[in-house]
Amino acid sequence: MGSFLPKIFLEAGQLKRLKRSGWLLAGIKDPETVAEHSHRAALMGFLLAEKMGLDAEKVLKMLVFHDLAETRIGDGHRVYDRYMGEARKKGEREVIRDQSELMGEFGKKYVDLMTEFNEGESAEAVLARDVDKLECAIQAKEYLDIGYSRCEDWLNNIGKRLKTKECKEIFGELQKGNSYSWWNGLKKL
Repeated sequence: MGSFLPKIFLEAGQLKRLKRSGWLLAGIKDPETVAEHSHRAALMGFLLAEKMGLDAEKVLKMLVFHDLAETRIGDGHRVYDRYMGEARKKGEREVIRDQSELMGEFGKKYVDLMTEFNEGESAEAVLARDVDKLECAIQAKEYLDIGYSRCEDWLNNIGKRLKTKECKEIFGELQKGNSYSWWNGLKKL
């Protein structure tokens, strides 16, 4: 592999194997992967940004790339962050810088995009960060609906941290229903 791009493509594949560690604390035996989380978050972020009149492409990029650094530092949960928060943030910045060198001309844009996401000040970053949390809430609801009762705490905590009106509304709807009701009425009888 003479080109540097295949290295980042192969590295990104690690996210398909990296389990979301917080779900292990909740007793989930086979939790979702980081890639599974990132995929749904990107879809959600793009559609919400379009609805809100924000730069949907930027939100999509933020959510596609927001967990890429975890290929090298792993997926730290909230308990981990209690002890390693600042060290983790510093390590993540170093990983992003190093990964950017494998991305050619996009490398600087990657650093700028992740800096904007992590600082959380632009409307797009606020939405992307909310969507990151909301996707976790949806996953928690799915786990709760199949019997993992410890996930209720996740739902309650995530709901308190959402900032955008749109994500708060979706969160409210999520709490009212069953996560598997999406297919009601679609079955052919």
